[in-house]
Amino acid sequence: MNSLKRSNLEAEAIDSCISIALNLKSEYKYAVPLIYSRTENLFEIGDYYRCINYAIIGEISTSKRLPGRAMFLFNLIWKNQLDDIFKKI
Repeated sequence: MNSLKRSNLEAEAIDSCISIALNLKSEYKYAVPLIYSRTENLFEIGDYYRCINYAIIGEISTSKRLPGRAMFLFNLIWKNQLDDIFKKI
């Protein structure tokens, strides 16, 4: 199996875990780090639109369900970075 296919399978597995946790409204402590990881990955590969969507999902999830957590800050950082990118486009 080539590394690209493996990366795609890994991304799909992460997306599934995030989706299940959010749909079940449970286990946010596991979903939030995955959201962060996926946001970072999408940013690195240049998929900025999906990156924004994950940052928004992360912001909503952390602010409503994990108040006071440090993970809340990552959303603000990502949103600022992405805003800067779209201003340049």
